[in-house]
Amino acid sequence: LAYVYAYSDNSLPMEYLISSFWGGQEGSFLLWTLCGVLLGLPLLRFAKLYETRVMFIYNLTILSLILLLVKQDPFLFHEGLTVDFLPMDGAGLNPLLQNPWMVIHPPVMFIGYASLAIPFAFALAALWMRRYDDWVKVSMPWVLISVGTLGTAIMMGGYWAYETLGWGGYWGWDPVENASLVPWLATVALTHGLLLQRGRNRFRRLNLVLAVSAYLLVVYATFLTRSGVLSDFSVHSFVDLGISGWLVFNMIFFLLLSIALLTLRWREIPAEVGEEPFISRTIFFVLGIVMLILIGLVVVFGTSAPLITRLWMETPAQVGPDFYNGLGFWLAIVLAAVLGATPFLSWHRARKDAGKKLIPVGVVTVVLIVVAIISGARDWRSLLYFAVVFFCIVGNGWAIIEKVRSNVWRRIGGELTHVGLGLMMVAFVASGWFDAEAKVRLIEGEAAEVLGYTMTFAGVDKPTPTSHDAMVVEVTPPNGTQFTMRPLMWVNEKSNQLVASPDIRSFFLKDLYVAPIQFDPREDAPVGGRLVFSKVELLGLGGGIGRQAVMKRGESLDYKDLKVTFVGFDLSDFDLEAGKADFGVVFNVERDDETLEVVPRYSQGRGEPLIIPAVIPESGGLSLSIGKVSSDDGSVQMRLFDPFLPEAPTQPAGFVVDVSTKPLISLIWIGTLLMIAGVFLAIMLRRHEVGSVVG
Repeated sequence: LAYVYAYSDNSLPMEYLISSFWGGQEGSFLLWTLCGVLLGLPLLRFAKLYETRVMFIYNLTILSLILLLVKQDPFLFHEGLTVDFLPMDGAGLNPLLQNPWMVIHPPVMFIGYASLAIPFAFALAALWMRRYDDWVKVSMPWVLISVGTLGTAIMMGGYWAYETLGWGGYWGWDPVENASLVPWLATVALTHGLLLQRGRNRFRRLNLVLAVSAYLLVVYATFLTRSGVLSDFSVHSFVDLGISGWLVFNMIFFLLLSIALLTLRWREIPAEVGEEPFISRTIFFVLGIVMLILIGLVVVFGTSAPLITRLWMETPAQVGPDFYNGLGFWLAIVLAAVLGATPFLSWHRARKDAGKKLIPVGVVTVVLIVVAIISGARDWRSLLYFAVVFFCIVGNGWAIIEKVRSNVWRRIGGELTHVGLGLMMVAFVASGWFDAEAKVRLIEGEAAEVLGYTMTFAGVDKPTPTSHDAMVVEVTPPNGTQFTMRPLMWVNEKSNQLVASPDIRSFFLKDLYVAPIQFDPREDAPVGGRLVFSKVELLGLGGGIGRQAVMKRGESLDYKDLKVTFVGFDLSDFDLEAGKADFGVVFNVERDDETLEVVPRYSQGRGEPLIIPAVIPESGGLSLSIGKVSSDDGSVQMRLFDPFLPEAPTQPAGFVVDVSTKPLISLIWIGTLLMIAGVFLAIMLRRHEVGSVVG
C-alpha cells in the first residue's frame, strides 16, 4: 500500500508504527472518521427523543468525510515498482513526528473535531422539531467534551512545538494552529450561551447560531488547511491532493443546510428582551460571549487574509503576529475583566456582599502588581494587562475557596477554568515580552558566559548505536549548582534530513531553553569526510569516505585507479514470504585489465537492519558499502571507504546554539491542567443530563 510505504518502516517502535496511521492527510481523515463513528455509538443511545433527526444529521457529517476518503483513497497500491525490485522497507515517519506527542495529540484533536458535529446535529434537530429548549440540556455534556478535548489538543500541540522544534515558542499564529483555535473559541462561547439559556430562559437564537457556527468553522478550517490555498503561508499546511472541490462542496452544503433551517424557523424562535441592569451576571455573560466572538473573528480574518487578498492583489498577502497580538491584547483585557467581575454578580444585580469581598481581592491584586513591577514590568500597557488578569485570577480563586468551604466543591468547574485561563494569560505576556535570547558558538572544552550562565560544550554522546547524537552542554547557573543539558542533532537516514531538538531545563520561575543550530565536528577528521550521523560509523579507524554517490544501474565512477559500476541487485536470499528481506548490491570494479564483482549486502536479521560492507580484493583495504536504496527508480547510495586518506590538522569542535530564558512559561502548562480539571468537573456535574430529556 502506498500510504503504508510512505509513512512507516520496520525500524519504528510500536507506538510510532501505530501513529503512522495518522501520519499523512489520508490517514488523518480516516482517524477523524473513526473518532466520529466511536462518538456516534453513545450518541445513538443518549439522543433520546432527538434520535432520528440527530443521527440523520450526524451521519451526514461522517458521510462527508467518507466521500473525501473515496476521492483520496488511503488504500491505493504503490506505483512505479519494477519487476525485479520491491521495497524492502518503507520511507518512514517524518523524524519530527517521531515524538510521544504524535501518539496522543492527533487522536485527542480529532475527537474534538468529531465531537463538534454533535451540538451541530442537536441544534439542527431542534430547529427541525421546533423544540428550542430541551436540546440545551441534552447537548451540554457534549459541548463540554468538545471544549475539553479540543482545548487539551491545542495546548498539547503548543507544548510539542515548544519542546521539539527548537524555535523557542509554543504558538506562531500559523493557519493550522488557528484552524483549531477558532472553533474552540466558538464552542467556549456556546458553553456560556447554554448556561445563559438555562439560567435566564433566553438567548435561544444566539445558541443555535453558535452551535451551527462552531461546526461550520471546523469545515471552513479544513478547507483552508487541506485544499492547498495556504500552502505558501503555513509551515505545516497540507498540500492539495485533489480534494479541493469536495471540501468546497462540504462547506457549501452544510452552510446552506444551516441557513435554510435557521431562516425557516427564525421568526418562531422565542426571543425575550431582558431588563437586567448592566452590573449583572447576565450582561457580563453576554459581554464575555461577545469578546470570544470578536477574538474568533480577528483570528478568522487574519487566517483568511491570503484568500481575501486574492480578490484584488496579484500576489496574496498574509498578516503577521503583530496583527493578532495588537487586537487580541485589548480584547483579552476586556475578557479578563469580565471573568474577574462575574463571581461578584448574580443574574439580576451585584451580589449583596460584593463590596465586602472585593476588598481582600483588591488587596491581593495590588500586592501581585507590586511584585510585577519589582520583577521588571514598567510600561503602562503591561501593568494594565497584569492588573486585570491578576484581578481575574484572585477573584475566581476567592470564589473557589468560598464554594469549597460551603461543601459545594463540585460546582467550582467554571471558576477553576477561569483561574487556569488567567495563569495562561500571565504567561503569554511574561514569556513573550520579558524573555531573553542569545546565539552563541560554544568551542569544545572552553567555557562561555551566556545570559548569566556558564556553558561548556563537552562533546557528542551516542550511548547506543540506535540513539540520536546528543550535544553535551555543561551548565553552571549563578547559584553554582551544575547540571548537564543534552540537545539532540542528527541526520535521518531515510530522508537525509537534519533534525535538531532542544533541551529544556525548567525552574519555578523560568525555563532555560537550549536549541542546537549548527555543529562543526573536530577538524582532525579524514579529508574524505566523516560519518558523524550514520549507523554505518567508521570512526576511529583512520581514513574516511573516499567517494559517495547515488547511482543508477549502469552508472560508473572513478576513484584512484579503479572504475566502479553499479550492476544491479542480488535477490537470491530475498524471500518476503519467509520473512527474509536480505539482498546484495552488485558492483563491478575494473582495475587494469581485471574486472571484479564486489557485493555489499543488506540483512534484516532478527534485530536491527545490518549493512555488511565488501572489501575490494588486493586494493589495500578499500571497501564498498551502501546507504539509502530507492524503490522508485532502483538507485542506490554507494560509499567507498579508504582507510589511507590523510588526516587534517587538529581543531576543536564547535557547536552553535540558541539560548533563551522563558519567564513564567510553566504557568501555561499549569493553567492548561487547571482548565482541563475545571471542564472535567463541569462534565461530571452534568453527566446525568445527557439522557434526561424525554417526550
